[in-house]
Amino acid sequence: MGTVTCSVLVGTSHQNHSGIIPEYILNLWENDKPAWVLRKISQRNDFEDDKKNTTDSTIVWIPTLENMFEDALLMIGIYVIRDKKLVELAEKYFKKDLSKKLMLYGDIDQENLKKLYETCRKITANYKIVVSILDYSSITKEKLRCLQDYSMDVEILKTIYKREFSVWANRQEIRGSLEEL
Repeated sequence: MGTVTCSVLVGTSHQNHSGIIPEYILNLWENDKPAWVLRKISQRNDFEDDKKNTTDSTIVWIPTLENMFEDALLMIGIYVIRDKKLVELAEKYFKKDLSKKLMLYGDIDQENLKKLYETCRKITANYKIVVSILDYSSITKEKLRCLQDYSMDVEILKTIYKREFSVWANRQEIRGSLEEL
């Protein structure tokens, strides 16, 4: 792992004020090999069934390169929403216990992974995700297109202004403008 290049807040929308009431954060760590890391960040449970949301430990998945973002959505379906049908299938299809670090190229047959994606797309729980994509992330608009097949509320954030010191250029570099806000 190296640095976080994408973060996904998972929670619920406020019925009157939009925004998000976050409960979990899912970070994509990259540079060596990618890894999605899911952590609980809140004690509040506003999902449909509070008893479903009992994930307190850190969950780590090494995603597929082709469906990296859909792998994140699958994690949300299994560990956050805990959709009963999806969890049952995941327990059946994965070769390792769901509480272990999972590698999606080796710990599940690719045909079964596709079946999990199909099942996950049918979840109708009331939740929202906010996706923050940093420069050089492997999460591209092509990988985000899978969101069209899901029903959750979603906001996607991309960099419009960046000021960062470059060790290689030995100077602070600026990209974008605060005027774009």
